[in-house]
Amino acid sequence: MLRNRLSNRLMPVRDAVAHYLTRPRFQDAERRVTENVMDYSAADMDTLLAAIPESERDPVRAYGRVLDEMAATDGKDSWAVFDVHSELAFHRLQKAIPGLHLVCVFRDPREAIAAAIYWRRGTEAFDHTRREFRHFAVLWALAAAVTLKFQQTCPDRVSSVTFTQLLNSKSGLSVAGLQVQADADSALTPGSADFAYRDGAFMCPDGQRSALLSRRELGEIAALLDPLARQLGIPSPTDTAVPAGAGIPTRAFFALLTGAARINPGLGVVALELFESPLGFARRALSGLRTTLRAVQGGAPVQTVDQR
Repeated sequence: MLRNRLSNRLMPVRDAVAHYLTRPRFQDAERRVTENVMDYSAADMDTLLAAIPESERDPVRAYGRVLDEMAATDGKDSWAVFDVHSELAFHRLQKAIPGLHLVCVFRDPREAIAAAIYWRRGTEAFDHTRREFRHFAVLWALAAAVTLKFQQTCPDRVSSVTFTQLLNSKSGLSVAGLQVQADADSALTPGSADFAYRDGAFMCPDGQRSALLSRRELGEIAALLDPLARQLGIPSPTDTAVPAGAGIPTRAFFALLTGAARINPGLGVVALELFESPLGFARRALSGLRTTLRAVQGGAPVQTVDQR
């Protein structure tokens, strides 16, 4: 919705929101099961869209109103939406949705990066490219840098919690004023979760332990990401003999992008996309232009499946 903000503003706002409410999202690793937002609402589409004022032109603000209506229909006074890298757009989201609170959940960067690569490579996870590793490592760094900055500048609006804290919160954990409690009957622990890291190997979904990342990559994570992880409350592993290390060009690359993200989160993402694939960046820009032209001509948005 934010990426296609111009085209969404050009089409009727209720059409843009209806598209987002009904857009299918994959719910399983095999990408066979899809759900959409309406699957979680007791209200019908007409009721939800009626909550949007006729004068509203911002689709993000309109979507926030629809979520308010969904919560009210269920007798609730708040709602939560889960997404990937919302922190990189928080400065835009909080302007559109009053009272929005951001909660960022962080996992050990080794486990997070290994999981991201695995689910995109499948059984070929061991053959990932240098570019793929760098992409997910930089995204983790951008997320951590931006979250730490927000916790300093607007601590009442931004919170962070670690994956380990969530799994260990059998007695309850207070996050953003809400009590979060893990399933007391669950046997899931940080050490038994998929991609749990120990002795240089990761617990894969098939139950086998595999070295999904190279020693060089583990060393770079230790050098570049562990300092950020410690600030977020994630201790460095004590059972690895891989020394921390990263070359000057790699350190400079990380410093440049995380510095840009601290100034403007969106700038860090644009810089990463432009550096990784100038041609791909141009293609996405052209695709956005075509979407905008369709909106000008009154066309409906293309219905695609969100694969995140």
